[in-house]
Amino acid sequence: MTRLPPCVRLSDPPVPPGEPPVTPDPEDPPPIEEPPQPIPIPPEPPPEPLRAAPFRRPRGGGSTAYRH
Repeated sequence: MTRLPPCVRLSDPPVPPGEPPVTPDPEDPPPIEEPPQPIPIPPEPPPEPLRAAPFRRPRGGGSTAYRH
């Protein structure tokens, strides 16, 4: 990539050689930049109360050697 002099911005159209570069008119007011709007964050719904899980019998079939 070729280095550009610091006064040339990439957003400006290239100026053909032999023509004076276009400068903004001093009478034009500077562009008004709008402040960034904050993004509204919706409130989180309240968490549901915790309920005990229903008792489940363990699946059978395992080794019974430890039982006496």
